[in-house]
Amino acid sequence: KLSRSAVKSKYLAGGYAQRNDPAVLHGLMKESLTEVEKAIEALPAETRGLGHNRPPEPIDPISADDRNKIKEAIEVLQAQSPEPTEIPLEAKRAIEYLKNLASEITNYLADKGDSFLSEAVKTAGAETGKWTVRLLFLGLLGNALAEAVQWATEWLQVLGSL
Repeated sequence: KLSRSAVKSKYLAGGYAQRNDPAVLHGLMKESLTEVEKAIEALPAETRGLGHNRPPEPIDPISADDRNKIKEAIEVLQAQSPEPTEIPLEAKRAIEYLKNLASEITNYLADKGDSFLSEAVKTAGAETGKWTVRLLFLGLLGNALAEAVQWATEWLQVLGSL
């Protein structure tokens, strides 16, 4: 079996015909959804606040409810046929949800990343390590979501042009 990066490279080098093959795009979508699942599993459990005073703001934008919704969206997309007879509306909704979540994560990382760097310079300690790990895992999840959304969107676009 080829690695995901090898499949992607082969796809990108495959020319117009391969880039318009719903089965190829569907396979790439499913592979990238597996990466999203791995990123979700690796993401530390949701916690609120830092240190002894426990402020109410969550450390990350991914709640337990979000995790369940992501898993549901993945299930919807992975259950799709590579070449359905009509455009699946539930797949469109799942893709839109994942796309919005990827955008939220990107915005969160941009906002919190700046704050984190400022605070890390001021004080290095246990909290810096916690934030570093959390931001790393959120970045991995955001990247995996963005890639899954890319392949899923291309898959739907090709289906719409058949």
